[in-house]
Amino acid sequence: MRLISVFCVALVFSCWGAQESEGFIPKKVIKKPPAIDDSAFHRRRALDSEDGGQVIADPDADGDPHGRLATWIRSHARHHIPLKHPHTRIDVFISAGLYQIVDLDQRNNLATVSAYFDVHWNDDFIKWKPEIFGGIERIFVPIKWIWKPEFYMYHSVYGRVPDYAMDASAELHFNGRSEIL
Repeated sequence: MRLISVFCVALVFSCWGAQESEGFIPKKVIKKPPAIDDSAFHRRRALDSEDGGQVIADPDADGDPHGRLATWIRSHARHHIPLKHPHTRIDVFISAGLYQIVDLDQRNNLATVSAYFDVHWNDDFIKWKPEIFGGIERIFVPIKWIWKPEFYMYHSVYGRVPDYAMDASAELHFNGRSEIL
């Protein structure tokens, strides 16, 4: 019995020593992380927003400002509700307008109309500094790149969610205001 306990103690100490020195990984498997260029880090760090937001662009990047901004928006846009804090709310402003009455069926009390909705909200994740992107304060992007609110038509025969046109675009402002066109 004493031999088993001595063996266990020796095994524990040898494992503890291996864990502290190499973490149970052979030396040939351990790779050192690549060196970090501090100058690039500090240049990008200067572009952080005042509220601790993400890095928005590399000032050394080549190309036109519209292309860089569109690339940045595509990489930062979220397809879920655009809130940084889960306990806050998002205000979506909707106004409706009537284009025309397409059909009026008096027998069945049905009216088919062609209408439009103006929808806008603030997106916390899509904010940029115009001076970094050549003074661009707004940009038009495909609607499929961003989150869009869903709403339900209550007094509809089909009772469905209105679909956004596949070729619809959104107007994004530097302060986070997003508007569906």
